[in-house]
Amino acid sequence: MKRILLLAALGGILSVTSCKKDNSTPSTEPLKMEDLIVKEGFDWSTTRAIKFNIGITDTRFGNADHTISIYDGDPVNGGNIVSTGKASLIRAFIEKINFSSAVKDVYIVKTSPDGSTITENVAISNTEVSIAFGQQKSSSSISSVSGKSGFSVSVDNAACPAGSTEINSNMNSWSSVPAGQTHCVTGDVRIEGLNIYGTLRIYGNVRSENLSVYGGGKIIIVSGGIFTGKIFQNASNAYVENNGEINTLAYDDFSTGGEFVNNGTLKTKRFSVNTSSKFINAGEVNALGAVAIGGRNCENKGTFIIGGNFSINSDATNFINSGTITVTGDMAVNGTGGINHHKIDVTGTFYLNSNSSSYINNCMILAGNEFHANAIMNNYGYIKAKVKSFLNSNGKLKMYSGAMFSTKDLAINSTIEGDGNASLVKVTGAHTVQYNMAKTSNGAVFLDLYSNPSAKADVYIGVSGCNPEGYGVPPISYTKSVNYDNGGSTLIFEDNWPSKGDFDLNDIVISYKYLITKNSSNKAIKLEATYTLLASGGDYKNGFGVELPTLFSNAVLSDKNNASIALEQGQEKAVVILFENAREVQQNWNTVVGNARSASVTYSFTITFNNPVSLADNPFDLNPFVFKKGTTVGRNEIHLPDYRGTSFAGTILGNGDNSASRYYLTKDKGLPWAVNVPVANFKYPVEKMDISLAYPLIKDWAKTGGVEADKWYNNGNEEKCFPVAE
Repeated sequence: MKRILLLAALGGILSVTSCKKDNSTPSTEPLKMEDLIVKEGFDWSTTRAIKFNIGITDTRFGNADHTISIYDGDPVNGGNIVSTGKASLIRAFIEKINFSSAVKDVYIVKTSPDGSTITENVAISNTEVSIAFGQQKSSSSISSVSGKSGFSVSVDNAACPAGSTEINSNMNSWSSVPAGQTHCVTGDVRIEGLNIYGTLRIYGNVRSENLSVYGGGKIIIVSGGIFTGKIFQNASNAYVENNGEINTLAYDDFSTGGEFVNNGTLKTKRFSVNTSSKFINAGEVNALGAVAIGGRNCENKGTFIIGGNFSINSDATNFINSGTITVTGDMAVNGTGGINHHKIDVTGTFYLNSNSSSYINNCMILAGNEFHANAIMNNYGYIKAKVKSFLNSNGKLKMYSGAMFSTKDLAINSTIEGDGNASLVKVTGAHTVQYNMAKTSNGAVFLDLYSNPSAKADVYIGVSGCNPEGYGVPPISYTKSVNYDNGGSTLIFEDNWPSKGDFDLNDIVISYKYLITKNSSNKAIKLEATYTLLASGGDYKNGFGVELPTLFSNAVLSDKNNASIALEQGQEKAVVILFENAREVQQNWNTVVGNARSASVTYSFTITFNNPVSLADNPFDLNPFVFKKGTTVGRNEIHLPDYRGTSFAGTILGNGDNSASRYYLTKDKGLPWAVNVPVANFKYPVEKMDISLAYPLIKDWAKTGGVEADKWYNNGNEEKCFPVAE
C-alpha cells in the first residue's frame, strides 16, 4: 500500500515558519492590503500543480515494475518524499501534484527491482515534468547511480600514441615489446611469438600462439580489434584488456595469471582464473566447457555463458555477479565473500559448500536440479530449485524482507531464519524435517507446504525482475511511510463575504494535513485527513467544510473522531462538514493577546472511494470553505480565490464586493477572503491587524504576481502576530 502525505498543498520543504523579528526590507508602500495594486490575474495561491510523466527505458528487468519516488529536496540531505508509484517499460508513472510555489526543483528516484537506484534533479520551471529512466543517469543529473557493482571498469579505445612502433605485417620470428614502449598492430598479421614488457595495442586482426605478458606489461585490444590464439600472463601485474574480440576455440583453454578486463567478447573452450589473478567481465564470455574462478576480487558485470560446470574455487575471494551467469552443468561455490546482484541460471545443481563461509543473493538464483546449502545462504531475493533442496547440518538459510525460496522437495537438517519484513519458503512437494517443525520457520519467515493446505502462508511476495514467480494475492495498495517538516498547512479566512473585511484574516484559522492511499494504478482509494481549529476571530456563527474532487455517491465516511463530522446530504460532490458553529467549539477568539484562550480542536476522518480517483490529469485538490450556520441551498460560502462554491452556494460572481468575473476576489483590487499558507500552525495576525502589516513581504508577493517574496510567510513581525503553539 502506498500512502502519500499531502500537506495541504504539499508545502513540506518549509521550515517551521512563523512570525519572527522582521529583519527584511520590504516595500514601504502601500501600507495596507486595500492600498495594494495586485498584478492582474494573480490568484493568491501558494501552490502550483505540476504534472509528472515518468517512463522507463531500462530493459534489464523486462516489464517488471520500478519504484518512482518524488522528493521536494535532495533525499540525501533530508528532502521530503511527496509521492511514490510504479513505472515499467509498458506503463509510465503519471500524476499531477500540488507543490509549494517556493519549490524550484525536485529529485526523482528510480529504484530498480535489484535495489539499484538512479536519482535525477529536475527543475520545475514549467507545469509538466517528463523524464525517462534508463540503466544509467542522464548527463544533466546531479545525483549518481547507486549501483551494486564493486569494481570499476577500464575502457581504453584510444588511438595509437604518437611515437609508437607500428606493426602491419607478419612477424615470423620471436620478438619483444620493451618496457616503456608501445607497439600498435594495425594490419591483418600473424605473430610467431612476442614477449611483452611494455604495451601492445591491437587495432587489427592478430593471430598468434604465444603472446606472453610479463610484470608491468599490457595488451590492449581496442574496439574492432581481434585476437585469435593464446595469451600467457606470467605475473600478477601482467595486464590484458579486451574491448574487441578474443578467440581461443582452437586451443584448450584461456587461463589468466594477472589482471584481465573483458569489455568485448571472449570465445574459448574452457576458462580459468588463477589464484593471484583479478578478472572483470563487462562484456560477454562464452566458454564451451568448464569454468573455474580463483583469484582476488573478480566480478561479472556482463554475460557469462558456461557450457560445462562452474566452480568458484576455495582460493577465490569476493566473487561478485552483477550481470547474468548461465551454466549448463553444475555450479559449486567454495570461495568466500561471494555476492549475486543479478541472475544465476544453473541447469544442474547449485552447491554452496562448507568451505564457503557464507553467500549473499540479492536477486535471482535458479537451479534446474537441486540446491545444496552446506554454508550460510543469505537470501534477499529469489532462489528456485526445480527438484529438491537440502539444508545440511553445516548450512543455514537466512531470509530477509520480501525474499522467497521456492523448491519442489525440501530436506532440512538445519535452520531457516527470518529477518525484517515477511519472506517466504514455498515447498510444492515432499518435506523432511530432521528435528522439529519449529526449526523450519522463525522470525519473519512464512512457510507454505502444499502437502499441508492448513500451512498455506498468508503473505504476499510480488513478482519483480528478480522474482518471476511471486506468491499470494496482491494488496490493493502499498504503504509508504512519509514524514514532512511542520506537518501541514494553514487556512486563514475573512468571514464578511460578500463585503470586504478588515484583512486580518483570522476569522477562521485552521491547520490541516491529509494522507492519500493509492492503488497500483496510481489512483486514490482513500483519504485520511486531520484539521485543527486554531482561532475563530469572527462575529458570525461560522461553519467549516471541505469539498472533495469526487461525487457524493463515491465517498464513504469512517473513522471520524467527532460526532459533528458528516457527509453533507444532497451535494453533487462529496462535502465533509466538520462543524457548523465555531462559537460553540471555541468560546474565545484566540486572536487577542492576553485574553483568555480556548484550546485548539482537532477533527479527523477517513474517506474511502468506491471507485478510485484518477490523479493523472488533476491533482487531488481539496476545496475548503467557511459558511454561515444553519444555511444550505443559497448559502454564503467563502472559498479560496478562483475556487467555485459547492452546489449549495448562492450567487457568487458580482455579489457585493465580489468580482463579476472571478470567484472570491474583490472587484476593485482582486483581494482575497481566504489564503492557504503552506505552514502548519501559521502565526496569524492579531485582531484587527492588517496582514500586510504583520507580514510586509506579502505586498511584494502580490504586486509581482508571486514572482518575488514567495516565502513571505517566513518574514513576519512577531509583535503583530498571535503566538500560536508550535
